[in-house]
Amino acid sequence: MMKKMRRVKLLLLAMVAAAAVSRVAGHGQMTFPKPRNTNNNIRVFPCGDTNDAKNAKKTEPSVTWYHGDKVDVKWKIDADHGGTVRLGLVWDGQDETQTNFDNGELAKDIGRKAEKYELTVPSTSTCKACTFGWHWTPNPQQESKGYFGCSTVAILSRDGDTKMDVVISDTGKTADDVKAALVASSTAFTDDNVKVGAPVQESDGTWKFVVTVSDLVDKKAASAVKEFVGDEASSKSALSNNGLTVARLSTDDGNNNGPGAGGNHAGGVVAFVVCWVLAMGAFAGVVVWTKKNRPKLYSKWFTYSKPGSARRLEGIQEDEQQQQQQGNKYDPELSRAVEGYGGEGVDAEGGALPPTWEMYYTDDGIPYYYNSVNGLTQWEKPN
Repeated sequence: MMKKMRRVKLLLLAMVAAAAVSRVAGHGQMTFPKPRNTNNNIRVFPCGDTNDAKNAKKTEPSVTWYHGDKVDVKWKIDADHGGTVRLGLVWDGQDETQTNFDNGELAKDIGRKAEKYELTVPSTSTCKACTFGWHWTPNPQQESKGYFGCSTVAILSRDGDTKMDVVISDTGKTADDVKAALVASSTAFTDDNVKVGAPVQESDGTWKFVVTVSDLVDKKAASAVKEFVGDEASSKSALSNNGLTVARLSTDDGNNNGPGAGGNHAGGVVAFVVCWVLAMGAFAGVVVWTKKNRPKLYSKWFTYSKPGSARRLEGIQEDEQQQQQQGNKYDPELSRAVEGYGGEGVDAEGGALPPTWEMYYTDDGIPYYYNSVNGLTQWEKPN
């Protein structure tokens, strides 16, 4: 019995000693962004829960960062052995190797004791699941050694921010209430990519919140917002289930008629075609009517350059003079009649015209009047 008790004591002492050794061996670990590894004694990159890089598995992003944002990277050091901290990033599509981590270095020579560093998120690219790495090197002469921490992050662009108006009839709701309802209502909205402004009361007593949705991966924020607004009935129902009574939704381009499924786009095309056909029909009608009613349409309020028949008459007159000078017989009246000359000093009914006015006919038989002094033409008979 005594021997058995002694063995139990020795076993307990061994377990305590092992735990102590393990604690001393674990020296440092990144705490934010949330690391993949729970073990604080990881000496290889990429990071898993063992020191075998083959066991490292990429997880879903623990956080979403945006271009140019300032974010705090945090860590905890259990046993200080000097050295510095550096940070790096392996982009989507790259192999998770320490070489790519080294090539993607974001900051180095960071003081370890602060246990925090403000990082500016790079704007060089976007990624759905980058590997962010933390590396503490107690011995700065041996960069390949030290302690590592890894986290999967998403990095997005804010270049394509899209605004959306959420107008509710509830009183007393805050921007946080609206944000929480949106995030709960659609996977397109998250705590990271949605910002809600202060409420503004509308003239009808409702409350408008301007919502800014930052660009999603592959620049789909605009389409996500339009789809949400476009399927207004479903979106209102989802928001109602999450505590908001929505009066209306609209995008920053004023669209609140539902462009999500593309139906309105097709309707717009049809409307354009119909309007174009009607416009062309109306134009054709005006042309036909105008041709039939030119004497009425072109009134005394308008004057025009000399018509073609009048210009031809001048040529005939010149030809007549040349023929007479040469002593040739010439019948100007016949030529003038052929060229549309109606008569000098008389109108279409044989009535008298004022001095200097002459009447001509167009090719389709419509009379018009020409003033030989000032060169004006008109459809109406001059007084």
